[in-house]
Amino acid sequence: MTVTRFFQIAVATVLVSSPSLFAQAPAAPAPAPAEQGKLVSFASTGDCKGAVQYAKGPYNAALDGSHFGDAAQMANDVAEICLNAGDAGSAEEWARMSYAAGMQQDGLKPAESNLLDFRWNATMARIDAMRGDTLAKAREALEPKKAPEPAAEPAPAKAEDKNAKDEKKDKKDKKDKKNKKDEKDKDAKQAKAAPEAAKPAAAEKPKAAAPPAAADTGRVSAKELLAEAETVENRMAAAALALKKGVGGGNPAQLTAFLSGAVAFDQGDFKSAVTDLQQADQADPLVVALLAQAYAKQGDTAQAEQFYQKAAAITAQTPNGAYARLVAQKGMAKK
Repeated sequence: MTVTRFFQIAVATVLVSSPSLFAQAPAAPAPAPAEQGKLVSFASTGDCKGAVQYAKGPYNAALDGSHFGDAAQMANDVAEICLNAGDAGSAEEWARMSYAAGMQQDGLKPAESNLLDFRWNATMARIDAMRGDTLAKAREALEPKKAPEPAAEPAPAKAEDKNAKDEKKDKKDKKDKKNKKDEKDKDAKQAKAAPEAAKPAAAEKPKAAAPPAAADTGRVSAKELLAEAETVENRMAAAALALKKGVGGGNPAQLTAFLSGAVAFDQGDFKSAVTDLQQADQADPLVVALLAQAYAKQGDTAQAEQFYQKAAAITAQTPNGAYARLVAQKGMAKK
């Protein structure tokens, strides 16, 4: 069973009909118009770093004034901008900040808490999907290395005939006796010629063997990378659980399809991405943007063009609306 199908089955029984979940977002009021406009401008160029630098001040000011809902929504917007720009590290940092701020609100209702849980796990599912290759390499680095297989012992020689062995032994003994006699005669001649023979040189003291070098396993960096990593399946299961508990509105069936399709897109499975995203909210700018790119990645230029046109016509002044227009601009420029 694929990750996306696992997630769809997990929430298949939750069917609530209402407007977009993220549009309602009772736990996170929208930032002030000026701040929202500035974030939209960064999203329109895919400028994650610019959004991060700008948002630090307003975010901290909102926290200082105990406007935790405003801080949560601003951080969520920055996380979306960075996620769409492919900056997984910044996206995770600001998604974490959004969740932390939102959970500090007084009188937080269960549905609002569940919404924050869903947002956090849905975002992290996409981030972990994007990091798939890096995490796989890190896990591989942490696996104990197998010891090399011992060399096979040589096969025992076949038993020789006893007579042949005796004959070899006799020949060897005769040869040894002759060599000893020759050496004795040689030593006697040398003694006569050079009675003051040099003393043998002192044997050289063997050097101590150097200790073996410590193996470089790379475990530290790998452990740091995996310290808080979860599997995509676990993230999506947690998001499904939040939906089952109730998030105060939204259409769980469409949200399920969106998250499944977005994760498939991030994993490079564009065929599954198209299948799932077609079942998501077609008025959602991010759905339109992802579908346009997924069709293009599959080489379906006709469908890609259709969704680029839809993305270009989106007027929503939100980070995802701006991202959709950016995708359309880049996609149509390639023609």
